[in-house]
Amino acid sequence: MAASAGKNLVPTVLELGGKSPAIIDETADASFAAKKVLFGKMPNFGQVCIAPDYVLCHESKVDEFV
Repeated sequence: MAASAGKNLVPTVLELGGKSPAIIDETADASFAAKKVLFGKMPNFGQVCIAPDYVLCHESKVDEFV
């Protein structure tokens, strides 16, 4: 798509956002982290390049995080 647009000087928008993980390790305050993950996801309904897409949570913190 970008190569075709470049040949014809057509403006394009490329989504460069990725699958941003939130990592909750065993030292984290999981309740506080859950609030921050939610705050990071909610603006623009998660359509922000840096919005967290999934959580990797240490098994000892899952219940507190949920």
